[in-house]
Amino acid sequence: MVDRHHSSNDPYVKMAKQLRIELYEGTKNKPPCCDAAALPPLDSNVVAALGEEQDRLIRRRRRAGSKERDSP
Repeated sequence: MVDRHHSSNDPYVKMAKQLRIELYEGTKNKPPCCDAAALPPLDSNVVAALGEEQDRLIRRRRRAGSKERDSP
């Protein structure tokens, strides 16, 4: 998602709201860069929300495609 970063127009807040992810209200600390396997940390709730949104979009596109094929 590309957008200007401004406190009143935060693209990450927009994305979180679209995915229905609760926004963290506490003090934010920078997470550790990587774990023992040199992988970045993942928030399982964010990963699940992204997967659900992807599935919803795929279903919507499939329905739209089948409607186009069915119309005369």
